[in-house]
Amino acid sequence: MSTRAVVCFKQPRGWRAYYRHHDGYPTGLGWELYNYLRSHPDAARIIATDYTTITPRCFEFLRLSSFTPPVLRAPEHAFDAQGDLEYIYSVERYNRYNEDTDTVRIGVYRTSNPFISKSFVVPVLTIFTEQSPSEVYTLLSAIETSVEATLRILSEIHEQG
Repeated sequence: MSTRAVVCFKQPRGWRAYYRHHDGYPTGLGWELYNYLRSHPDAARIIATDYTTITPRCFEFLRLSSFTPPVLRAPEHAFDAQGDLEYIYSVERYNRYNEDTDTVRIGVYRTSNPFISKSFVVPVLTIFTEQSPSEVYTLLSAIETSVEATLRILSEIHEQG
């Protein structure tokens, strides 16, 4: 079974969304997204100004495709457009310490799919490209495991009434 996900890039007029049909879990797409953006020092500037110059290479590397609707008011709205998503990622330029340098902030959201019939989206993690790879992978792995366990428990509670 595929783990479907959407990556949303922050733009001046909303969030530009792109779909990935498989391996959308945090230690899959989340880890690849972090590594790709970390290896491109200009990523923060490009995302905020002209994402089209980074995204063709990014899309090919991350195996992303277009998403309908392409522009969203918030990353969480991707779940409204396609209810079988399991993860949503937000990517935006961020000035973490009010300094001259920007970083890229990656938000990780988990949906209730496929565990609970009542749809919801929960932000579960925020990482920055300046964080060390070992720290980020540990966080992604831990959140993947703990969120799945939490959703299984919620599913059982939901079924019992």
